[in-house]
Amino acid sequence: MALKGAMGRAGAVRPVAGIGDEAYAGRKGSTLMFRKGDVLVNLEVHMDGNDFRAAKVIAQKIVTRLQ
Repeated sequence: MALKGAMGRAGAVRPVAGIGDEAYAGRKGSTLMFRKGDVLVNLEVHMDGNDFRAAKVIAQKIVTRLQ
């Protein structure tokens, strides 16, 4: 819940399923903050368009390294 609060200060957020224990995306999908256990990762991805798939793929790879 603290993670959602931290993201909420940056603007509108939405939950993202399938990444770590909890994950939230910021406005336009450029920021993805997720938690796995006691590790918090803030991933910022800049890309053309609004395709969030690349950020999710990167985040899922990071999560597998945290296990």
